[in-house]
Amino acid sequence: MVLCANMVINSTGLHAQSVARSLKGLSASTIPKSHYARGCYFSLSGVKSPFSHLIYPVPEDGGLGCHVTMDLSGQIKFGPDVEWLPNLGDNVTIMTQ
Repeated sequence: MVLCANMVINSTGLHAQSVARSLKGLSASTIPKSHYARGCYFSLSGVKSPFSHLIYPVPEDGGLGCHVTMDLSGQIKFGPDVEWLPNLGDNVTIMTQ
């Protein structure tokens, strides 16, 4: 397939760099380095919620900070936190530990 465009927006998420490298005519020096992170959510259970509204923290490096949210049943969730991951190359998989 041949695609001719004045501008291409690469919104391929985790695979953006590998997709960008596959585009002919795009200089490798214009492709930013990958930085991988993951976030986990934690729940508060067994107690009545100490909060009645959402809590938004001050942003931190690499994220918006750990939020406090409530689902429709009133369950409290904290997150996401930010855990920076090593360079995973083009073989990115979802890791659950």
